[in-house]
Amino acid sequence: MVYINRVQEYPSAMQSTSDGTAAAIQAAGGQAHAGPLPLRIVFVDDEPNLLSGLERLLRPQRAQWSMRFCEGAESALAALAQEPADVVISDMRMPRMTGGEFLAEVQRRWPATMRVILSGQADLAMIHQTIGPAHQFLRKPCDAGQLKGLIERIWRLRRAIANTQVHALVGGMQSLPSLPGLHDELQAALAEPSPSIRRVSEVIARDPGMSARVLQLLNSAFFGGSHILADPSEAATRLGVDTLRTLATATNAFSRLETGRQVWFDPGGMWAHSVRVARLAGRIAEDLALPQQQVLEAQTAGLLHDTGHMLLAAHKPKEFVILARKVGQEGDVHGERLVLGCTHGEIGAYLLGLWGLPEGVVDAVAWHHEPGRLAPMQPAVVSCVHIADALDSLQAAGLGGIDRLSREHVHAVGLEDRIDAWRDMVERPV
Repeated sequence: MVYINRVQEYPSAMQSTSDGTAAAIQAAGGQAHAGPLPLRIVFVDDEPNLLSGLERLLRPQRAQWSMRFCEGAESALAALAQEPADVVISDMRMPRMTGGEFLAEVQRRWPATMRVILSGQADLAMIHQTIGPAHQFLRKPCDAGQLKGLIERIWRLRRAIANTQVHALVGGMQSLPSLPGLHDELQAALAEPSPSIRRVSEVIARDPGMSARVLQLLNSAFFGGSHILADPSEAATRLGVDTLRTLATATNAFSRLETGRQVWFDPGGMWAHSVRVARLAGRIAEDLALPQQQVLEAQTAGLLHDTGHMLLAAHKPKEFVILARKVGQEGDVHGERLVLGCTHGEIGAYLLGLWGLPEGVVDAVAWHHEPGRLAPMQPAVVSCVHIADALDSLQAAGLGGIDRLSREHVHAVGLEDRIDAWRDMVERPV
């Protein structure tokens, strides 16, 4: 569902094709990796012995990965200028240019490159320096299994969403903007003399942008525990007030969506729909007796399923309006591919995947309009989110709305006889 205010229009939206912006998206949108190219990885550290150790440790991976080992940030930048990389993994504490400064330069020059920071300290100063340019965090010392697991997950994400335009568009973004009212509510809660972590966590769990950011941190090896976390409220609680205050006041991790000039965009409508879908997806998952982890993933994926729309609205407003006009039918996946070369689901999922959110959440966000792309043999998180989104969208649109429920998928997972009961659960839009 594309949230456009119908009463006013962005005056220069269609003129954006004259400056080549939308045309570039169309031209580059369909590009993908041609064949099974090896993943290109650059490792950066100022200690030669550590680099040599890494090279020996990863020697068995040479058939699958193309690896370069660079001593210091300047050497790495020169190597990247000769040949860009898919992934850069950098030490934090280096002379002349820190890992955070290095990754910021990589982001500016090669936004499609996935960026990982290595650090031995989990302090607020490190968060302040790296939360923008780094997608994920690894803690030193890092064992081989942990490193291989991270890289293999990145490679699966790249191959699942093999669209170079999505890689560059999403890779250049540092934040997922928050609804102004919730952003201001969080600031007020954190400004209290003795902030209540319960109140702060509740605010964060209601906002897609802030929820995604706290899950990014808690699911990284830098902060993470022994299991993958899908509950944003629990993630916020575990991070604690001091870390959350740093995210909210000293970094751009929690950015505020500025809507003053975007009179054509309805963020409140998008937020209300996302909250309803989160609740309904969780209830469907519970009704199906899915494991508790999948119930949490369904709720979180429901909250985040329109992340791609929010990213486009905040960072590519002209293209977002062109999308809404050209699609003709709101949320039509075929129309999105004609305009962007991808879907808003793929755009949102790529960001969430880069940030290390659970794969069940990433898959459900990517294919919530196309659940058949995953071909599950039984109901899964993507089924819950697809059904919840389709039912809520139809309820919100009224009699003239478009029914986007995939009967083929519902039949494939054997849920035809449950749809009417779930339709009765749909909340009325307010």
